Amino acid sequence: MKNLKIAFPTTDSILLDSHFYGCKNFKVFNIENDKVTSTYLITPPPYVHGDMPKFLVKEKIDVIISGPMGEATFNFLKDHKIDVIYGMKGIMTDLIRLYLIGELKSDGTLYNHQNYKNHL
Repeated sequence: MKNLKIAFPTTDSILLDSHFYGCKNFKVFNIENDKVTSTYLITPPPYVHGDMPKFLVKEKIDVIISGPMGEATFNFLKDHKIDVIYGMKGIMTDLIRLYLIGELKSDGTLYNHQNYKNHL
């Protein structure tokens, strides 16, 4: 596996945040030779719909591991060559371990405004 920057939306730096746009920070795991070499937090810009994916592209993130995600956000990230694993929940270190051994796959349905009424 090449060197990667894997980002998780989070509020407490331990658990994956349940909503991509509602997170306080992103915890970034630097991966080299299939091992975590460092982590750091980045703070997204104030909420403006559509700005979060642009922020992650600017930060040169390679992979996003997220909870539920909208179709438009998913498509934007994929169009910018960011791999996305969505529908996740739990402790980020557990999820990173599963990702590194190839056992983490998206789970769930991408939402749109018609099927996710509480979308921020």
